Amino acid sequence: MFKILVTNLGSTSTKAAIYHDDTCAFSTTLRHSSEEIGRFNRVLDQKQFRKQRMEEWILSLGVSIKDLDCICVRGGVVKPLPGGIYTVSSEVVNDILDERYGTHVTNVGNLIGYEWGKEYQKPVIFVDAPITDELSVLARYSGHKLISRRSVFHALNQKQMARQYAKETNQDVNKLRLVVAHMGGGISVGAHKYGQVVDVNNALDGEGPFSPERAGSLTSIGVLELVQMFKGDIEQVKKQIIGQGGMVSYLQTNNVQQVIESFSTSDESKRVIDAMCYQVAKEIGSMATVLRGKVDQIILTGGLAYNDYIVAQIKRRVEFIADITVYPGEDELYALAQGALRFLRNEEEAQSYV
Repeated sequence: MFKILVTNLGSTSTKAAIYHDDTCAFSTTLRHSSEEIGRFNRVLDQKQFRKQRMEEWILSLGVSIKDLDCICVRGGVVKPLPGGIYTVSSEVVNDILDERYGTHVTNVGNLIGYEWGKEYQKPVIFVDAPITDELSVLARYSGHKLISRRSVFHALNQKQMARQYAKETNQDVNKLRLVVAHMGGGISVGAHKYGQVVDVNNALDGEGPFSPERAGSLTSIGVLELVQMFKGDIEQVKKQIIGQGGMVSYLQTNNVQQVIESFSTSDESKRVIDAMCYQVAKEIGSMATVLRGKVDQIILTGGLAYNDYIVAQIKRRVEFIADITVYPGEDELYALAQGALRFLRNEEEAQSYV
């Protein structure tokens, strides 16, 4: 039996779990108040605070890190990489400390894991990072020479659901052509061709469908108008696009279930939800063309896939393309544990970051 520690750091929480093979033996969500987080000037400065909180939790279980077989952390903002398993190496750490590719709280998890790995002589890995980049050559063209398209999406969940579908249907994921739509606070739709995500909307930078909190694809002139409205304050414009965009901008809430429950009293609520579903369906159709219409299955996943109304609205527009499988929610800790198991069982080798 393999014992695996998995961690996933969010802006105000730290999720962690210890798995015994496929079984979650212990799990926690450590909440961090705005006052606690506000003490740190830089995201990376949170390392010792977050590390200590997790170590206190592990100690309370009567577990020692030295008894673990592997530590698997959520991939951070590092250089673009093909999907897969990577060791958290000194090169990864150097790029994080230099903030070479930007910074994100998940990078803190990589630093913590690296320190534990050194201290306890344990392998430390990450799996299918958000910056997973398998775009085809044509998909990289943006329309302007000075700007290249970036691949930033819900790679961990999309790839895990593709593997799960293949396993449940006794097929090889590397022989399937799938369209996978992750629907949560952000929405990403990927064209999976034989295990590679050859095209996907950049769910962070502002491509694809609008979501509960993100504006999605706005016109170039529209963005310039926002810049003008906010008197050139780029940070405020970014907030309008990510965080205060999408459903929030129309209805002043990101609570999808609450909005759906208001349909009987608000026509606008229904129109906004229907428009979001319409855009998701349109993106699925777009990715089907990437696969030249040869789609083995469409997979709907993420938190919004729990909602029957949203699923039904999307299904009725895309079911002519291929059959549809729904995997509600996203269990990042389980997906990380599955990656660690593939690594420990020698089913998948760790790739080189360099």
